[in-house]
Amino acid sequence: MTFDPRGCGLSDRALGDVEGFVERCAADIEAVMDAAELEQAALYAQLHSGPPCVRLAVDRPERVSHLVLDGTYARWLRAPDTPDGMPADVAEVFTEVVAQHWGNGATIEVFAPSLADDERSRDAWAQYERMATSPGHARSLPER
Repeated sequence: MTFDPRGCGLSDRALGDVEGFVERCAADIEAVMDAAELEQAALYAQLHSGPPCVRLAVDRPERVSHLVLDGTYARWLRAPDTPDGMPADVAEVFTEVVAQHWGNGATIEVFAPSLADDERSRDAWAQYERMATSPGHARSLPER
């Protein structure tokens, strides 16, 4: 099963409030599973898909056969209970880059710096950015 979380891929761009976002996304996963008539699924989560998949695995363990977490996090921003989170000043720079350059491949310099000077890779990365989500959603990631 492939699933785009709220705001990503082909899903609706309406995200709703930050409060309860993880729980709503976990409920979305379960709704997709119900629509596909899947009693149980293996979940593979990247980046900000991790928290909703973990939430579903905790709340409904009988629905999750396996949980694979790839490059995800408990919380994006650093906080007293999340010392490994992104520092606020780094998140601010990231959101500024996203606000000004989302869709042209600029974030390749953050996520895959060794490919940043390769024009073909940058073009593919730009296409990925445009297909993955809107600039507004990308900017809101540190809040979610």
